[in-house]
Amino acid sequence: MDIAQVRYFISVAETLNFRQTARKLQVSQSSVSRQISDLEAQLGVALLTRNSRTVTLTEAGMSFLPYAMDMVRTADSASFLMSQLSSGKGHLSIATVSTSAPVLIKCLDVFFRRYPDVAVDVILNNGRDQISAMREEKHDFHFAHAAMLPDDGRLDYLVTHTDDLVVVVPKGHPLSKKPLDFADLERERFLISYEAGYPLLYNHTLDVCRAHNYVPRNMSRFDKAESVLLAISAGLGFSILPSALPAQYFPNSVDIIPITGMDTHRTYIAAWPRKAANPSSPQFLEVIREVAAAAR
Repeated sequence: MDIAQVRYFISVAETLNFRQTARKLQVSQSSVSRQISDLEAQLGVALLTRNSRTVTLTEAGMSFLPYAMDMVRTADSASFLMSQLSSGKGHLSIATVSTSAPVLIKCLDVFFRRYPDVAVDVILNNGRDQISAMREEKHDFHFAHAAMLPDDGRLDYLVTHTDDLVVVVPKGHPLSKKPLDFADLERERFLISYEAGYPLLYNHTLDVCRAHNYVPRNMSRFDKAESVLLAISAGLGFSILPSALPAQYFPNSVDIIPITGMDTHRTYIAAWPRKAANPSSPQFLEVIREVAAAAR
């Protein structure tokens, strides 16, 4: 399968117009049509339905599109990585969760001042995707909650920072002006991220609720923890979140209330493969150690 054919298909899928795709790619319309036909012949399915007026994706085309986009992204990343390695400039791939992003920012600031020629890819994952990435050793470094660390010993790590779970309410909410009583939350809408995307945070949050005999009765779920914060900022309800999140997103539009009566402490790490072969990894690890030490 020719990656150029895949690029042509993606472009036609975006424009649903062969003429626009040909103009965009600066090739003839017949060349676009031929590349798509050759791709369909290789796959053994029709990806597009076209007539003199319209172009639409077939069911097979819609199914193939996300894989095609992944192939192009992978090919582009591989090409860029090879160019970095051939030039001796280096490359790092780093994945982080939102609660570790401030620490990663500090690390990158120091690192880029020392090694300006090293290219760095940064991927922001939700909890589920970060757990999978760590199990598969997909990146050179993973910034994550300590409980996400696989127990097979393939990753080494160091502690970067800590925070606590807190109740987050809209700015100026009456509850922020007095000690927290979970009984007062019965009248409030409880906002939470889906368990599928944030299993660790979801379970920690429910642990807090159970410890305070609080049963959410008016609940709304969101796909991202950042979306929960956005909704709180808009006055739609409250949530229980790591204190690092409101400090990073919408700090001027929410209030945080400490949770008493139980340990809500959370520990975060930077992890990397024990058998790392990337020559830029020791340089970045040195920076992580310095930033983590300065934060203690």
